[in-house]
Amino acid sequence: SVEISQALAKHKGYDLCLTGHSLGAGVASLLGLIWAKVPEFLERNLHVYAFASPCVFCPELSQAPFTKRLITSAVFGDDIVSRLCFSSFKDLQVSLGEMSKTKTMGFEEKFE
Repeated sequence: SVEISQALAKHKGYDLCLTGHSLGAGVASLLGLIWAKVPEFLERNLHVYAFASPCVFCPELSQAPFTKRLITSAVFGDDIVSRLCFSSFKDLQVSLGEMSKTKTMGFEEKFE
């Protein structure tokens, strides 16, 4: 954007740091990966600090050396937002489907 280009021109020599929490961390991570390939940002020592970010990259990209150097991610304990990825969601969906197949007292029976 024009505003970002103007800020970079005004503050030559400054490093560039993106940060965010939760959804903002996911956005910062994606934006950082995009900006890391833009010549305007290459000289800025770009780095991303992501706090409790959701999974936004495939496993291969998240483990790539370039991504590991660019993004520092912090997650507290078993935060579900950060731990839930497409694969774990599919596992949860299958498990819930299997649980629903077992005969238990139906919804209608509980309220009669």
